This record gives sequence, C-alpha cells and structure tokens, in this order.
Amino acid sequence: MRKQSKYFPQQYKQYVTDLLNEHNRQSIDELVALYEDRDFIRDYASEDTELGYIYIVTCIYREEHNEHIKNNIMSVRRTKERLIQIITYCKFLLWRIELMFDDEAVEELMRYLDYEKLSVIFLVEMIRIGSIDKISMYIKLSEVYKKQMLDTYAFQLLRYANNQEPGNEQIVCMLADMCIQYGNIESAKKLLETIEKPGRITEVLLRKVYSDE
Repeated sequence: MRKQSKYFPQQYKQYVTDLLNEHNRQSIDELVALYEDRDFIRDYASEDTELGYIYIVTCIYREEHNEHIKNNIMSVRRTKERLIQIITYCKFLLWRIELMFDDEAVEELMRYLDYEKLSVIFLVEMIRIGSIDKISMYIKLSEVYKKQMLDTYAFQLLRYANNQEPGNEQIVCMLADMCIQYGNIESAKKLLETIEKPGRITEVLLRKVYSDE
C-alpha cells in the first residue's frame, strides 16, 4: 500500500477517486485496506457522505470477494460518482417498493440490477441499509426472483437474509421449502431445526421432511 500522510477530507476524497479510477488489483486492495482503518472510518468515512458511500461499496466488495463472485461491484471501472449514483438509485427504488407498493419500481429494480451486473449481495446490502421492514423486502424480492425462474438468486437472497436476520421463521421455512423442492431433505431438516418456536408452517414442513424417511 502506498504510504500517505494524514489527509484532510478533500484529500481523502481525491485519494479514493484516484484509486477507483486506476482500477487495478493494487488500487482495489489499497481502497479496501483504507476502509479497514478504524481511525479513517471514525474520523472521515462516518463524517463525510461521499466517503461513507464508498465504505458501503467496500463492504459489498469484501462479501462478494469472500463468496468468489466474478461479477462483483469492482469488476468494471466505475467512478466514485457513478457508484454513489447506483446506490442512491437502488435505495430510491426500494423506498418506492416498500412505501408506495410500486410494482413498476420492482420491475425497474430487477432490470437495473441485471443491466449493471449487480449481485444478490449488493441487493442484500441495499435492503439492509435502506429498508424499514427488511424481512418483508427479502421475502417480496425472493418471490420476484422465483416468478422470473431465477430460483438460484431467490435462494441466495433468502440465505443471505437468514444470515442478516437469523431465526426468522418465514425466511427459514422458505429456504427449507426450496431445499425440499430440489430433494435436499437433510438441509431442509437442519434449517427447520434452527427455529426455536415452531409455528404452523414449520410443523407442516417438519411432517413433510420426516414423512419422506
């Protein structure tokens, strides 16, 4: 990592801009390392809107990198301004979906995610930071993926949602039901056993998986 002295906020903004514009392995690693610095987060990223948005970008990228996602948020060169625009637009669409029950916004969000090659991890992070009723949004958008015959994306969204909001019966049951549909009974059992206070839906699925033995 190139050595930099203590910067003023505007200098950090330029530094981040330069790293994004360089867009190579070294510059991306430097950007991630910068946002792993707790002092930088406390003194700058948490106090400046633009730097804060790029913190979100690096969080998404780290998760995508850990999951070996090829088309991640850093796969193509995007300027700082473009990344901020993408995040703010997706948050705006999520607000329209959640607060205005806007079906056109659902369609636009799906088109936009596909056009920009944005991952399910990106969507999960947008829901996490931008939605009021996160559980409802995870469920609604997973159902949209299923209607579009994108079951893999639906399952991924629910899996990440379960990591974010562990133990939610509806999410766990939806995951378990998809496992049953694809013949993965053991995974369904393990999921259902994580529910501390099983409700009616859980009991129905439990009877289903154990009746197959």
